[in-house]
Amino acid sequence: MKIFVAYSFHDAWIKKYVFEILKAYGIEVESGEELEGQQIDDGVKEKIKLSDAMIAFTTRRDKIEARDAWKTSDWVIQEMDHADSIGMTKVLEFRELGVEFTGGRAGNRQLKDFNSADQLQCLVELARIISRWRSGIDMRVKLLPEDLIGALWPVLRLKDYECSYIIRRAGQEIARADKVNIVREDQGLFIYPRAIPLDAFLEVSISVKGQRWSSPARSVGAFELTLEKE
Repeated sequence: MKIFVAYSFHDAWIKKYVFEILKAYGIEVESGEELEGQQIDDGVKEKIKLSDAMIAFTTRRDKIEARDAWKTSDWVIQEMDHADSIGMTKVLEFRELGVEFTGGRAGNRQLKDFNSADQLQCLVELARIISRWRSGIDMRVKLLPEDLIGALWPVLRLKDYECSYIIRRAGQEIARADKVNIVREDQGLFIYPRAIPLDAFLEVSISVKGQRWSSPARSVGAFELTLEKE
């Protein structure tokens, strides 16, 4: 597994501790080089594209006096935006308390707030999540029936649809993803839920131009999912 870590180079503790935790799990770590006032280059974009996941740290950089808040690194925001633009489905954002960030959230992005005065707690939470990523499975789910496919086909390129899923275990919701990308392939239309616990169940909901389809909870062993029109 390869993970791209998006962070400000001012935060030396991230490279010192986060990188080592990831490597201890056998994960290959990638990152970009921060150049103040510049756009991320093609080399960084390629690193993100070739990674399986991203962990981003939105930490305090510039004070917004009028709102008693903080801006984060423009560089990190660009890296996160690029992950969104290529449809990366596994993104974890650690956001320092006080950081004001109004950018969009990717469908599968997890958000965890943390206190810079308690970096240890942040690292413990990171270890928990990585352990869960490593113990789950990545799914490739084919969407059915044909009337749903027919409704999605003309709006797929413009992403003029809403797709979300819920993961349940023992009847309780344990994770949710909104704005999930639907991918066109030769065999049909698919979604790619990631790192799903083996004993969990998946529910999917799709809306297209006022019409809505949803599925009952299905075991993660399923590779086809027939949604019922509501």
